[in-house]
Amino acid sequence: MLRIALCFLLLESVLLAAGAGGIARLIYPPTIVLLAAWFFVGKRKFYFDLVLWCWFLSPFLRRMMDYQAGWKDPSFILLTPYLVTMVAPLLGARRIAERFLRQESAPFVVALLAIACGVALGFFQGSASEIATPLMDWAVPVLFAWWLHSTTDEDRANVFSSVERSFFWGVLVMGIYGVIQYVVAPPWDTNWLTQLSANANVNSMGSPAPFGMRVFSTLNSSGVLALVLASGLLILVESRRKLAPVAAVFGSVSLLLTLGRAAWLALAIGLALLLILMPRKVLRAAVIPGLAVFLAFSLAALGPARDLIGDRFSSFHRLQGDESAGDRLSGALRAGQLLINQPQGFGLGVPQDLIASDGSFSLNDNGLANGFLALGLLPGLLYFGSLAVLLVQSCRSLRQKPPAVRVVAVAAIAFAAQLPLDTVNLGPTGVLLWMFATLASRGEYSFSFHEGLIGSAPPLVSTGPRGFTGILVPGKETVRARLPR
Repeated sequence: MLRIALCFLLLESVLLAAGAGGIARLIYPPTIVLLAAWFFVGKRKFYFDLVLWCWFLSPFLRRMMDYQAGWKDPSFILLTPYLVTMVAPLLGARRIAERFLRQESAPFVVALLAIACGVALGFFQGSASEIATPLMDWAVPVLFAWWLHSTTDEDRANVFSSVERSFFWGVLVMGIYGVIQYVVAPPWDTNWLTQLSANANVNSMGSPAPFGMRVFSTLNSSGVLALVLASGLLILVESRRKLAPVAAVFGSVSLLLTLGRAAWLALAIGLALLLILMPRKVLRAAVIPGLAVFLAFSLAALGPARDLIGDRFSSFHRLQGDESAGDRLSGALRAGQLLINQPQGFGLGVPQDLIASDGSFSLNDNGLANGFLALGLLPGLLYFGSLAVLLVQSCRSLRQKPPAVRVVAVAAIAFAAQLPLDTVNLGPTGVLLWMFATLASRGEYSFSFHEGLIGSAPPLVSTGPRGFTGILVPGKETVRARLPR
């Protein structure tokens, strides 16, 4: 099964190397979705890796294919991560149905009902085609999290392991490519920025030239990359891999080059929580990303990014004179006034320039404003209240002994703290936020193994020819359990 996946990866690489981006574009979505279904049924631990890497790499592959075969928007390549993520809720629907009426499912049911209100309102005020993409952004993270909450401890343990493994390699790959992208400006990336400016009037990611981009690496925007790297750097705090410091350095450099202040703030909040709440072992480990950030800033300060990064950092202590911060604040106030005048909201597919058509404020700049205006006042309260319930449960997990649970809980809290600054609850960042919150909320059933939880030796879940054996720790009672494959 794994060999088939590697063969497909090799085939895609050969097609792209040969300039056959059009053929690669056709076979990529159906093949990846079929592989996801196959992994979910037969080798579920590989499925979780595939989900994360599909989110990490699909935008990069889309740009390569568009460079060779022509710009195409909307792109089925960008639809693929949503379909791959939905494999679990669809094929695991029976597991969800068995727990549908249980109290623990209430946050997910309520959140989906709130989204349904937004869909109905958007349908009556717009068209089905206009709400299709927003519906995926809103619903897929909640559905995947609901399945994750309803599934077995074995699956959640595999997700913990996949999160550590995929984020380690992801931060390393995205960090290295981000630096290359900034210095070299590969033609497929510059072509994409040019097309984005011409077809969508998006000019917020810099100029398509070396040393001119706001780095977005293998992802689809600087903001998404910044938040993914910030969460990855938090997860690396507990990593035991020898290359973890290298990944942290490259990840930190690329994080700085995104110029994403919201993600910088999320990382600072997460590191502060870890320094306060984690034991001495984790306190020592937290020095790694701290030193990496310092080194990354030192390196960046020597190059052309010095002034840009310096200005972004200095804006934290002169918010009154910061034009961007002022636009965001005034936009949020106008959104609040608009919600008072129209509390039923505007439905999914609400225009992002509803508040300011001159580009000074977008609803993407404020997750709370976007949520309430899209869903309405009451459904918005229900949606964000459901997420808050999971986050409160995540806070309780901060007292859990396993560092893995604490790190994931901190990542969820740091993500959620950015809701007033970004739509972190939607799309790829939404999948991560809801996944982290769900994993942390189930922290009372943590997995503890003979040498540790997150790290390369041993992994969170150690597999063998007869299944895998671990220590299941519900509360204070320790039970040795052999779980089936």
